[in-house]
Amino acid sequence: MEHPAPYPSPERFRQRWLVPSGPETAPSWVVFNVEVVFIPDGGDFGPGRLSSKFSFMSVSSDPYYAGLPVRRYNQRMAQRMAKRAHVNEQGVAVCFAFNNLLTSLLIGLVEDVARFVPTVGALIELAISILTFYFHRIVLVTDQNVYVYRDWPFHIPGKQLAAYPRHAGVVKLGSPHPGGFSRFIRRGQLTFEDGHVVYHPILWIRRARYIAQEGNSPVGPPQSMYAPVSASASLPGAGWFQDPGGQPILRWWDGTTWTGHTSPRPDEKDT
Repeated sequence: MEHPAPYPSPERFRQRWLVPSGPETAPSWVVFNVEVVFIPDGGDFGPGRLSSKFSFMSVSSDPYYAGLPVRRYNQRMAQRMAKRAHVNEQGVAVCFAFNNLLTSLLIGLVEDVARFVPTVGALIELAISILTFYFHRIVLVTDQNVYVYRDWPFHIPGKQLAAYPRHAGVVKLGSPHPGGFSRFIRRGQLTFEDGHVVYHPILWIRRARYIAQEGNSPVGPPQSMYAPVSASASLPGAGWFQDPGGQPILRWWDGTTWTGHTSPRPDEKDT
């Protein structure tokens, strides 16, 4: 009696597509993941068969999938903040944050929800911001530096708490801890290179991403103002590089642009 051959190992094929689903002025992206598994003829175990898995994930708010352009409204707000702070530099991006995690979760969430209350929502939000201004912070990115100020009522910059030249790694966005819950409640955490931390509320996170994107980019105008790179420009070849947004990961550079593929850093793997 012949014994059946060992069950053959499946052959897997994985593919990911990054598909734009919105206009260029406000890009929205969807990642499609397809995994096809082919199990060849298994002898007495039956004929070969084919199965597949399909999933998709929206990443419309992730600046690393589509070079998140700073909206004109935020740029104008940043320019007003720069004038109010008497900074002789061009405002590039701004966000309003809190001095600790608890206040960002409690006060920030109430402020964000209050704006949707019909008729009096704006007044409620204004009253809360005036009563709790002590906990508020302004993070301003100019064409030269990144500043952190106390936020007086009506978004008037107060005492300057920190200032950093713009360069890669100056600020990191997100939780330093791997847990899913920590990553959610700290998704707006901005940690600067000297250890200074401010917390953007967990909703409307786009402004905090502007800070990470622009603060970690070279000195100059917003990323959205950069001219397209010409074919003759000298760029590094494809490979794994430190994440441009300051996260503790490696990101794949395909030779012309950053992609959505990431990998832990070697030192993270060792630990």
